[in-house]
Amino acid sequence: MKEALVVAGQASIDVPVGCVIVKDGKVIAAAHNRREVDKDPVGHAEILAIREAARFWIAGGWTAVLSLPLWSPVLCAPKR
Repeated sequence: MKEALVVAGQASIDVPVGCVIVKDGKVIAAAHNRREVDKDPVGHAEILAIREAARFWIAGGWTAVLSLPLWSPVLCAPKR
């Protein structure tokens, strides 16, 4: 979880959310929100981390743990 918070700090203009995916105690993917920077409505940290981890998973093994310090779809929603 601490790693996800560190990654969240890398977000510049986006909501500071980070996500890490861990397999066998090793971080295999990490990402932070990039919705505003990339103008990408699905640029959420967890989506980007899953995309990064997919390269690892294709090489073998689909079991891992996704760590996200909050439920981001609610917190990343634009304020009305």
